[in-house]
Amino acid sequence: MLILNRLCCLFLLSAVGLLAGPVEFGRDQLNAALGEKGLKLTIETELNLDPPGTFRILPLRLGARVSGGDLRGLMYGLLETAAQIRDTGKIKAVTFKPALQQRGVRLTPSDTELAAPNYFMADRWRNFFAMLAQDRINRLVLVLPPARAELDRIRFLSSAASEYGVDFILGIRGPLGDAALQTQLRELLDESVLVRGVQIQPASESMDFYLNVVFNVIKKTGRRVTLDLHGSETRPQLPLAAIGLGIPVTLPPGSKLGEAGYDMHTLIPAPDPEAGIETVRARIKSLVAAGVTAFEIDAPSAQPDQYPRFYQNWGQVSYDQEAPPPPAGK
Repeated sequence: MLILNRLCCLFLLSAVGLLAGPVEFGRDQLNAALGEKGLKLTIETELNLDPPGTFRILPLRLGARVSGGDLRGLMYGLLETAAQIRDTGKIKAVTFKPALQQRGVRLTPSDTELAAPNYFMADRWRNFFAMLAQDRINRLVLVLPPARAELDRIRFLSSAASEYGVDFILGIRGPLGDAALQTQLRELLDESVLVRGVQIQPASESMDFYLNVVFNVIKKTGRRVTLDLHGSETRPQLPLAAIGLGIPVTLPPGSKLGEAGYDMHTLIPAPDPEAGIETVRARIKSLVAAGVTAFEIDAPSAQPDQYPRFYQNWGQVSYDQEAPPPPAGK
């Protein structure tokens, strides 16, 4: 059975290798590093039976074998191999698993920012997703008013995010009471199949509104779409109703539903973007000690190309608590 699983994994890798995706991104970075050092090594890749997001690097006589628990983990392994080659010209054996399974950031652009002609430029967002992958951030929430959640835009962003192993979550900010939201949300989820979740901040809308306009639409997608009722502590009946329909929800730490086996997520308001890595490390270690499995942090800016050190510190330390500080000037 193990041999059969491994053969299936290798077949899957061969198939996805024909398409743009996280493994291809990792390979491109590795090939670039080998080219910079003038090295010719054979790098074998495979999926293994480890948990998602993990990877192993095993040096071989003429190269290395890089394996991952899923495609994202394999990408991380390839990126780590590329980093080793750039730093030392050699490959060492390592095994990594994430300290926090979900490492997310949330961008909430203002109406003025959204009106800027360059805000949704394709190259800008592809570079942003590539940076998130390098920094081991695997979840992006983009919060938009319904009028700005245009189908072509969401389809592009969710597809581009998936190429770098980033789950794209569509956040919708109020007002939500328009019945047209039901049709719009259904179209977005039906036509943008790489949207991994929906985030909504409950307000005064009725239970019937959420059941008919939000919950049932998500339920009928026929695929896994998570629901984040941001700040639902004041209306606990809403996540209960969603769970009753079989919709996967995110829950804050301390929720009684955590006893039922649901993952615990914590929300972090926008921190000081210049905070040093040791400050970030202390915060991550406290989350892990508290049993938190995921976090979502408000980015200090809704501009996707600002504060790269912020993403580097929070992403890499939440994946590897012992991640060293980046070299000065890098």
